[in-house]
Amino acid sequence: MRHEIFTLLEANMKHFYVGAAAWDVRAKKAELFDPASNFLLVTGSLDSDCSDICGFVMWRFDVDETRDDPFAEPGDELIEVAYCILLHALESIAWQTCMRKVMLTVFKANKEAREFYHNQRYILDTTSPDNDEYECAQEEHESEVEVRSCFAVPHGESEDPWQIHLDAEHHRRMLGLHQRVRPEEVVLGWYSTSPDLNSNSALIQDHYSRETAPHQAVHLTLNTNVADKEDGLGVRTYVSSLLGATVRPDSCTFISVPTTLLTSSPEQTAMTHLANPASGESRTDLDALAASLEQVHSQLERVLTYLRKVLADEIPGDKAVGRFLSDTIGVVPAGVSSATLESLFNSHMQDIFMVSYLSKIISAQTEVSTRLALLT
Repeated sequence: MRHEIFTLLEANMKHFYVGAAAWDVRAKKAELFDPASNFLLVTGSLDSDCSDICGFVMWRFDVDETRDDPFAEPGDELIEVAYCILLHALESIAWQTCMRKVMLTVFKANKEAREFYHNQRYILDTTSPDNDEYECAQEEHESEVEVRSCFAVPHGESEDPWQIHLDAEHHRRMLGLHQRVRPEEVVLGWYSTSPDLNSNSALIQDHYSRETAPHQAVHLTLNTNVADKEDGLGVRTYVSSLLGATVRPDSCTFISVPTTLLTSSPEQTAMTHLANPASGESRTDLDALAASLEQVHSQLERVLTYLRKVLADEIPGDKAVGRFLSDTIGVVPAGVSSATLESLFNSHMQDIFMVSYLSKIISAQTEVSTRLALLT
């Protein structure tokens, strides 16, 4: 496999070393197959004359920067598509490992490659040498963004698959209203209630990419079909990258990025009540407390059942679940007797009753003051 990789490198890149650094086979092999090197490979055949390995990307992780050395020369359309897949896979690894940016080197004489990377939103890095025959390009990665609110924008799809109508005026008015309430919020991208990606998705993504420039637009999909029973309400997020050297709005690929769905305690309570069947009966505080205790008991039974199955090697353990359970148990004071816990709980309940009593007194005083004001 190393022979095939080096042969592909030599066929694509050796001629760029004319007039630059000398082509040293031994030094180049040592650099390419360094123990810290990682590879993404394209296997198969793009044409009848191609070997089993049709393309590759080599990269290394570093403390200050991530540098990758791509050795495919864009040109043929199929090769461009294959290299886009490799580049996007590398970018996905950077997202998932929280790398700040992806860096690459390209010869200044390789105009097609430089144009290709420019279309993929790579810009000249500040560390790129001025008086050398190669340059360094980089793509910045924000660590995370937070989606807090949204609004719907009317749109229409025509019979022409390459045309779609968005109500830009409605978008502008709604954005203005939102920024009056929360001036710190900006447009991050757009959302869809369908999990499918198609040509219309690419056109809308191109529109919102201009709204969010120089940052990439985020596309969020929500699966409203509850029968699919997806985790996290079927929420997925994507960023896009152009395909090929020719810039076309519909020619892009969507790259999935990690998503965490966060909900506050009031939101979780509201979702629980919405998920329960509707009931016209009003419940007392004791009934609500009993229902909450039954729910806690049911959750404890589920946790115990899961732990017993993991300990019996019936199912594989999940590290994320283990960390969550460990954090939950850590909240409970260790080495405290049941009598002390009961005393703390009763003290807490007394505080709650006192706050409730004071709030009722204040409410009554406010009502009396209002009535006295009307009499005078």
